[in-house]
Formats: sequence, structure tokens, C-alpha cells
Amino acid sequence: MNIVHIGVADAILSVMESEMRKLVSVLPFGRLDRGTGEISGVMAAVCGGLTCLTVTAMVWPDYLTTPGLRHLWALIDVRSAITAGLIATYAFALWNIANRVRNRGAVIGVGMGALAFALGGPDAKPVSAGSPLLTIGLDWLILGVLTTGPLFIAVEKARPLRRRQPIFRAKWTTDAIYFVVNHLLVGVFAIVTLWIASHAFGWAKIDRVAAWVQAMPLAVQFIVMWLVIDFVFYWGHRAFHEHRLFWRFHSVHHSAEKMDWLASSRLHFLESLFTRSATVLPVYLLGFSDAAIGIYLVYIGIHATLLHVNADITFGPFEHIIVSPKNHHWHHAKEAEGVNKNYASQFAIYDRIFGTYYNPDHWPKAYGVMANDVPQSFKGQLLHPFTKRDHTGWAAAKPPRRS
Repeated sequence: MNIVHIGVADAILSVMESEMRKLVSVLPFGRLDRGTGEISGVMAAVCGGLTCLTVTAMVWPDYLTTPGLRHLWALIDVRSAITAGLIATYAFALWNIANRVRNRGAVIGVGMGALAFALGGPDAKPVSAGSPLLTIGLDWLILGVLTTGPLFIAVEKARPLRRRQPIFRAKWTTDAIYFVVNHLLVGVFAIVTLWIASHAFGWAKIDRVAAWVQAMPLAVQFIVMWLVIDFVFYWGHRAFHEHRLFWRFHSVHHSAEKMDWLASSRLHFLESLFTRSATVLPVYLLGFSDAAIGIYLVYIGIHATLLHVNADITFGPFEHIIVSPKNHHWHHAKEAEGVNKNYASQFAIYDRIFGTYYNPDHWPKAYGVMANDVPQSFKGQLLHPFTKRDHTGWAAAKPPRRS
């Protein structure tokens, strides 16, 4: 990567990060205090933003919705949902005004609501664009905000691990940017990973094997898929820790110093592309049914986020079989005894078999990269693997050689 390429990439990332931070700056840092208008302001901004995004996706569905989700939207009364969103937006904003509270969130919410009306509101008409090769997963982002956020925030509030850690904790904006970008790029990742699997390994796919796999009961397909994918993930994940080049990318994920549901989104997009390509390959070659794949995707989405939550959740005796939040928190720990442990994402027995299992009774005290050499900004983290840093964090984290 030459100086010109780095300069162009740096300029693009600077603009993107600046705009994203402006977007999330309407939300307060730290705790939400009652009587200050912060809660109603946040709700106005969120409702207004989601409503505006929904209308936008409805106007340009061919570009801004995921093909695999369009059948789901057909089952939902989207226009009624838009109406409800607009009502909620202005209700929260009016609450601010009635209580004479000045809050930027309420102002942004009103602005987003006005933009939604300008685009057609509940009566917006879709504009046909044919079948573009790549799509932006705006609908996937909307679905993620509506489901993932409320679900896991509720879990964290019900069983908090670190009670003094607020929802809007330090560096949450960096993780929010990852959350948005990763959701928007879901369609791009799907196209690229399937293209790699079909073009590079299409010769290895055997139709008789696929027919045999699809003849299995759905529950059996799910279990087989679960075991196979996590076996591949285990060794890929281990490689990202134990090889200097790969660690440059994976250290971005481990740079999170606060664990919660949003921290699970902090992942360099090239690592994400590699991991998805590696785990899609056995699914493609073995030919699992669409139903089994759909069930697995829902499960993995929930479980992967659960592993990072700021919640005191253990699986009791099942922790020796299924990876739990405590088990994965130790994977992110700064304590030396937790370094390069617990590589599995689902099936803890793999760590037990290959000697990387560590799960004491207590939780770790601190998280992050031991060398503290990873920038905390979105732009800095995307460029981090390509800089001329020594990446000493790899040396600090690398396990001793076996004699």
C-alpha cells in the first residue's frame, strides 16, 4: 500500500468517522439522568432516526434492503409502523418542549421526522431499480437496532456485572460506528463470501453429499452445522492470535476496554470477511438446507452478542460444553492467565480438547490489549494493521513455545 493509497483511505475514513460521530453526538455520554430531558431526547432521536431510515429503505428497496429479508418485510405492516414511529418521535419531542428542556436529541428527532414526511412518510412510493449486484443492508441495520439493542440492554440492566458501567460508556461511539457499518455491509459480505466459496472451491462440492445432508432432520442439520462451523472458527480464531500478521487485525476486536453488547461489533472488516469466508465454506460444501442455515444465523447472532454483554451470566455445569459470557470475558481479559485462551465461539469442548480452556470461578478485572498499542478511533483502527507499528501486543500475548 503506497503513500497515495494511504492518503486517500485516510481522507475517506476521516470524513466517514466525522459524519458518524456527528450523528451519534446527539446522544449523551455516561448515565441518563431523569428530569434532564436526556431520556426523552434519546428516544426522540432514535425513533425519528429509525422512522426516517425505514421510509428511505421503502423508497429505494432494490438498493437498500437485503434480498434475503424482503419476504419478512412483506409480512409486516411497514406503513403502520412508520406512522407509529412518527407519533412516538413527536410525542417524546413534545415532552421535552412541555417541560422546557433543551435537548439536541429532541431537535434531531423532529428533523428526522420532517425528512421522513418529505420522503413520503407512510405513503412513500418505492422506486424500482431492477436487480443491482450489491445492496446496502439498511433494513438489516433497522432490524438490529430494534431487536439487538433493546434485548441486550434489558439483559444488562437485569443482571449487571459492573453496575457502574453506563449504557453510553467510554468509547461507545467507536463501537456504534462498527455496529452501523457491519450491518450496512451484510449484503456485500454475503456476495463476496459466496463468490469465494463457489469459484475457489466449487469443484469440491458433491451433490450426493448435499442431498444426504439435506435429508437429515432439521435438528440434526443444526447440530452438525454448529460443530463443523465452530471447529473451523476455533482454528481460524487461534491463528488470528498466534500469528503476527493476523493479530494486527484481530487486536482491533480486543482493544475494547469495556465489555457490553455493543463491543461485540468492534471487528476489522477484513477479519470479518476472512472469518465469514472460512465459516461459509463448509456450509456451502456440505449443502445444508436454507431452513437450517436460517435457524443457525439467528442463534449465532444472539449467542455471539450475549458472550460480550455486561451481565453476570454463567451456564453452570454446561459451561464445560457451551461457551458462556464468563468464559468469553476471560478470552478478552488483560490478566496474563487469560491470554490466548477460550478460542471457541460456541463449543467449549474444543478448547478442552486442544488445551486452551480457562474458566475460573471469578470474572476478569480488566479488558483490552496488554500492550495498549491499538488506537481507539474508528479510522485509526481500520488503518492500524497497515501501519509501521511494532505491534508489540502480539509479542505480549503470544503463548510460550512448547518444548
